[in-house]
Amino acid sequence: MTRLTGTRERLIAAAEELFSTRGIGAVSLNEIVRAAGARNATALQYHFGDRAGLLRAVLDKHARDVDERRHAMLDAYELGHPEAPRPGTPGHPRTPRPDTPDHPRTPRSDAPGHPQALSPAAALVHPQALSLAAALVHPPAAKLADPDGGPAYLRIMAELISHPAASLATAEQDDPAGSIHRWRRLAAPALQQDAVRLHRRLVAIRFTMVELGRRARSGPHADDRLFVGHLTDLVAALLLAPLSEETLRLAAERDAATGA
Repeated sequence: MTRLTGTRERLIAAAEELFSTRGIGAVSLNEIVRAAGARNATALQYHFGDRAGLLRAVLDKHARDVDERRHAMLDAYELGHPEAPRPGTPGHPRTPRPDTPDHPRTPRSDAPGHPQALSPAAALVHPQALSLAAALVHPPAAKLADPDGGPAYLRIMAELISHPAASLATAEQDDPAGSIHRWRRLAAPALQQDAVRLHRRLVAIRFTMVELGRRARSGPHADDRLFVGHLTDLVAALLLAPLSEETLRLAAERDAATGA
């Protein structure tokens, strides 16, 4: 390892630890430079440009692993659900093309066998919902056991996703090649149309990352399997939770008032 590479990695490790324990905005860049043991005070600017560049590097350190894990799980999901668009076919996120309506073979929410037609108890264990929930939860949950800054990454992500103005928290969701963008596309047909319109997928993503961040902050734990399994169940239930008549009425009133 060269001295230059070592400096960059030490800066990332120091930022990872300080951002995760004290908060992203509560740490000065000079503190990070000192914690990294960098001799040159301009090293951080040289490698990352500014705070946002450093934060992006901290996230990128873990994002590829999470992304690859989720893509693999979504590949398996698509094999088990032929109504979902596959690689190389129209509508698949790995086939660049303009956004299109939901795949025509997707059953309607009121059709027999659709998850929304199940009773609440059955919905909790519906294979499609559990597969989608697992693909959302399990890849970042693996970071709970990653000794190279995994828990710190989860704490940082929990902070970012709790602040809607933080562009870095939503950048992956907007990347057509990213696994979160693909997950959102595949999850949409499994939800009620009104649930999609009321941002149910974003709520599931935020809930997942906040809970993982909370778990990371209280750890390390001897075994995270029960926590991850229960979180997966909760996300599956969240995805399929029916909308009440009151919520539907209020949404309709809002749309009428805004002309949506």
